[in-house]
Amino acid sequence: MSDEHDSWFKNTFGFDVEGAVQTIKAEVSAAATQVENTVTEVVQEVQGATNAVIDGAIGAVTGAVK
Repeated sequence: MSDEHDSWFKNTFGFDVEGAVQTIKAEVSAAATQVENTVTEVVQEVQGATNAVIDGAIGAVTGAVK
């Protein structure tokens, strides 16, 4: 939306539609970034735990074979 199209609404009702849209966009973007960071952390933790289990199993098998 442009200011020229929503200015009548703002003047009539006192509500800035464009400003509200920009605020919502910024908040959604911040939330999406937070979700992405959290998912990345969880995936890295799962990968680390999986690698530790695999390393332990391989170490046990290697020790048994020796």
